[in-house]
Amino acid sequence: AFASNISKILPNFGTGIYLSNDKAYLGLSVPRLIKNRLSEYNVGDYRSVQARHAYLAAGFVVGISPVVKMKPSMLVKYAEGAPLGFDGNINFWFADRIALGASIRRNQFSTWSTYTTDAVVGMLEVQLTDQFRFGYAYDRTMNGLQSVAPSSHEIMIRYEFGFGKNRILTPRYF
Repeated sequence: AFASNISKILPNFGTGIYLSNDKAYLGLSVPRLIKNRLSEYNVGDYRSVQARHAYLAAGFVVGISPVVKMKPSMLVKYAEGAPLGFDGNINFWFADRIALGASIRRNQFSTWSTYTTDAVVGMLEVQLTDQFRFGYAYDRTMNGLQSVAPSSHEIMIRYEFGFGKNRILTPRYF
């Protein structure tokens, strides 16, 4: 396939819904609704097509004490022809400025009760100012790809523009 000079337009569109407030969120999306054929890559009876994916995400924040908040969240991932994926996360926010958390990524195989753990993740976020947040995550691979990619380091930087004009009275968790 790489030796060929292939130029092709594959239009597509997706849809989704995201609902949120200060304490919770729920989202559902299907980013690719059209299953385009990739006819140049057909081999034998196998027909190459773009697979549909669907994502369901949800999370909420609950106060444990005046200075500690717990933020659990989850992501369910579906792709045609692939195992069902599940990410479960939990973060603990201290004084709305520092968060420590953990995550686990699992995939389903063959039956609803058979799962394998793909990765475990440790997370840290720091709200440096009302507009600027920094995050770090360490992702440790637990599946058969350990020899290729045993772990990764991830950095997140978040900046909220227009903060002074539309001041948010509560901390932003989502």
